[in-house]
Amino acid sequence: MKYYKVSETDLKYLIESRARLEALEASGVDNWSWYCDANSDYLADMKEEYNIPMEEDLDFKDIADKEIKNFEEV
Repeated sequence: MKYYKVSETDLKYLIESRARLEALEASGVDNWSWYCDANSDYLADMKEEYNIPMEEDLDFKDIADKEIKNFEEV
């Protein structure tokens, strides 16, 4: 298992974001008609940010794999 050094601010943000997502999903937001469209739009924006061709796949795990490089491994 790897461990990473993360600031308290980033850690609080990650915990808060996870809690918000879990609350939304528990209330059925993942069943709303626009949910998939919103995710697709976000992923398309991230492809542009990472300079990934639109025809290539990108999912949230891929984003996490890229973003974790911003943290120092300890």
